Amino acid sequence: MNSLHAGFFSIFLCCIGGALKADASTEVRPSYAESLQAWKASIKNLQSIRDRLTAAEGDDLASLRKAYLKAVVDAKPSLRNFTTAAEEALASGGEYQKEAAAFLKDRIGGLLDTDDFERAFRIGELLLKKGYTDRTVLEATGIAAAMTNHSQQAQEYLQQADQKEPLSSIGREMLTAIPELEAAWKKEQQIREAEKSADDLPRVQFSTSQGDVVVELFENESPETVGNFVQLVEQGFYDGLDFHRVIPHRVAQGGCPKGDGTGGPGYSIRCERLDGDYRHHFRGSLSMARTGDPHTAGSQFFFCMAPLSDLDGQYTVFGRIIEGMDVLAKLQRQDGKSEMLPPADRILKATVDRKRDHQYRATPYVSEADPEKVSEDERST
Repeated sequence: MNSLHAGFFSIFLCCIGGALKADASTEVRPSYAESLQAWKASIKNLQSIRDRLTAAEGDDLASLRKAYLKAVVDAKPSLRNFTTAAEEALASGGEYQKEAAAFLKDRIGGLLDTDDFERAFRIGELLLKKGYTDRTVLEATGIAAAMTNHSQQAQEYLQQADQKEPLSSIGREMLTAIPELEAAWKKEQQIREAEKSADDLPRVQFSTSQGDVVVELFENESPETVGNFVQLVEQGFYDGLDFHRVIPHRVAQGGCPKGDGTGGPGYSIRCERLDGDYRHHFRGSLSMARTGDPHTAGSQFFFCMAPLSDLDGQYTVFGRIIEGMDVLAKLQRQDGKSEMLPPADRILKATVDRKRDHQYRATPYVSEADPEKVSEDERST
């Protein structure tokens, strides 16, 4: 069987744990039983297609590949639903607490793998509260805490985990990075408090194939970038475009009309991070994509899956997610189109929810060395 098929399959089997051994009966709460059965059915379907893939050839192989990709997509909601049911079972206690805990102790690693850090942090703290304080739970919860700007908890959990057994390389990296993350986050919090008091920043809503995302735009620091972005949204430029590049623990990139990362609006804009008063890349930050030349951004943007301090001062951060952070974990991971991957998720529609009382427009970049770089029509866009 193709190794990629095996990889897909392992993603969904790695976190079953003892849950498949449970037998839904009248004694199990209905919500738990129904979600468990749905998850078991998804796994059974994946197993069946996988078995047939090992011997398939020709047209049958192509057909089974499509069926397998569809089964992978269909299995994700059932996994999320059962995770919620297990979390509720653990929180409420009772007969199925141990079973739910066993599943969630395995599941938390999968949540980190898919960048579902808020849920991983919540479940990790619940497991710790219930007395499940083994090193893997402590480390996973610490990593999730660091990713979601809970620096004190991150340091506490990672240090406790390290006392039980040496941290993994990722855990060690997170523990080392906490002072830098905490300092940057304190500065960011002060800015966000001032923005909250003013309550006048522009907002844009993305309706995506995985749910709605609302972003607030940093017009104070990046007025030209925001002007360009709002104009493109109002023109309907982003409607129907793919998230063509979604890299685990890094970025979810979209805004390319060609769908391959090479397209744009027909002009570029100035890189405002060079002005010095730039924002940092935290989880949920919205930043402009560009080439190696600073002034090459146009329409492509990316959401940060995690704090990315290595990008600070390199790319223009011009907004942040204020609603719909969970959508990041649901986006199909990929870097380019492939028949071996499920279809890319996409922006169904983008709309401006609010803006300040002035015109928002793009200001195409003109190099001082080449004032004829853009046409007159582009300058008046």
